[in-house]
Amino acid sequence: MTRPRVTLATILVILSSMPLAACTALSVLLIDVCQAVGVPARFADTPLWANKSGNHSWVEIWDGPSHYTGGGEQTGDTPDRAWFTNRAAPAQPDHRLHAIYATSYKHTHLTLPLVWDRHNDYVYAANVTDHYTKAPAKSKAKPPSRQDLAHGHVEASLHAIDQLKTYLLTPRSNRPPLAQQRFACVALTRPDAEKASQLLWQDHVRFTKKTRAEEMQSKKLTIGKLHMPFAYTIFGDKPKNGRSLYISLHGGGGAPKKVNDGQWNNQKKLYRPTEGVYLAPRAPNDAWNMWHQGHVDAMFDRLIENLIVFEHVNPNRVYLMGYSAGGDGVYRLGPRMADRWAAASMMAGHPGNASPVSLYNTPFTIHVGEKDAAYNRNNIARQWGQKLDQLQKENPSGYVHWTQIYKGKGHWIDHGAAAALPWMAKYTRNPLPNHIVWQQNQHKRFYWLATSKLHGTLVRATLNGQTIDLQLRGQNDISIRVNDRMMNLDKEIRVTSNGKELFSGPVKRSIATLAQTLAERGDPQSIFSVEICIKSETPHQ
Repeated sequence: MTRPRVTLATILVILSSMPLAACTALSVLLIDVCQAVGVPARFADTPLWANKSGNHSWVEIWDGPSHYTGGGEQTGDTPDRAWFTNRAAPAQPDHRLHAIYATSYKHTHLTLPLVWDRHNDYVYAANVTDHYTKAPAKSKAKPPSRQDLAHGHVEASLHAIDQLKTYLLTPRSNRPPLAQQRFACVALTRPDAEKASQLLWQDHVRFTKKTRAEEMQSKKLTIGKLHMPFAYTIFGDKPKNGRSLYISLHGGGGAPKKVNDGQWNNQKKLYRPTEGVYLAPRAPNDAWNMWHQGHVDAMFDRLIENLIVFEHVNPNRVYLMGYSAGGDGVYRLGPRMADRWAAASMMAGHPGNASPVSLYNTPFTIHVGEKDAAYNRNNIARQWGQKLDQLQKENPSGYVHWTQIYKGKGHWIDHGAAAALPWMAKYTRNPLPNHIVWQQNQHKRFYWLATSKLHGTLVRATLNGQTIDLQLRGQNDISIRVNDRMMNLDKEIRVTSNGKELFSGPVKRSIATLAQTLAERGDPQSIFSVEICIKSETPHQ
């Protein structure tokens, strides 16, 4: 039987119809195809391009002279033309990382640097850098097509995912900082950004279960020298998208520990949602402002992160409520942590100097007895209700609220405030709202905005298609985080402020940004792949 003659051109035509995948896998596949029909082929790669943009693998084929092609090039029957032709030209033959190598059956003095298996020292290699640096000058070579460039982007993105997988297999104690890894800064495709998010989230879940199981079992959080015990009860069946979480703050305040313990025990059984985790924390101390000191925010962040992992809480259905001194906390923490809550309910508390301005996207309800005159709670509740009325009048799409003053009731309004639970349950948080109003306080992140330094100013941000408009009012240090659920990240994005264009151009998804925004919150619904930083009116990514 005579074997049919298979030419290099025929193989490349078949290759051009192959699907995209990791360059290493496709290169091995092409080598197998060539060798199966008698065409000599070998593996080639560089550990790191000279411009430090990543590593790559491809194939060298002998068909009289030696030729090269990528493992998935869409170039028809043309050898020696690939998306990486010009990128290979500045390779450095005397640099271990920036040189180009090809496998060799001969036992040479070199081994192939395998970036996915750095301890491998038995694959022999030849340094073939000169073959690529002597490629035709750019003026004579055909410029890479859009398809070639797109393929190069896909290859680099796939490599970054492979390297992330390897990185996450390393014990955390032995991992170098992720943000300093080159693969963490490679531009990702949309599918690979989603894959990276999943990998990072799975790693976060494993780490959280390993390191926080004890505090969940003991039902006590510890941050520094402060402790916050908590108790919770689960009601109803778990919905498909996860349970609701009601954080219910007890009263008491500036009172002896025994009094506050009694208030906590009462709060544990005060309300019963039809579905969800009803959780009553014990304040870390017995001060009058026990629920709105700075450490409380960090403890609630940690508590929410834990419940998402251990009790499958839906991060978009987390509710805040509190009675008396707990109501004081809701007045403060409701706006302060508005991007955490699906809704909030204040019962019989006092706001101090808190402002409702940041509640644009957070439904808020107020419940106070008509005769609850201590600290002027009744009148101030009406005033807050009126403020919310005015804010909603000026901003009809925001500031959903309900103010209920109970006639004839004093500080204790029986169980009338229980109506707040079904009212709150109607609402689900939108973690990516199109409009944000942020009265800056002690938090440096709010929805998809962040800052490295708080200015205490009011920031408004509006997302409209591919454009984000900011009203900064003196704030010149702001970061914008975006992901593929918000806009098309494969198209250019514009950022404007006060009539000026602060940024316009393409953006780059990266593992570094995904990891950073996940680490900040432990919230799978608030992970972003792109960050645009605007400082002193000079934006950068």
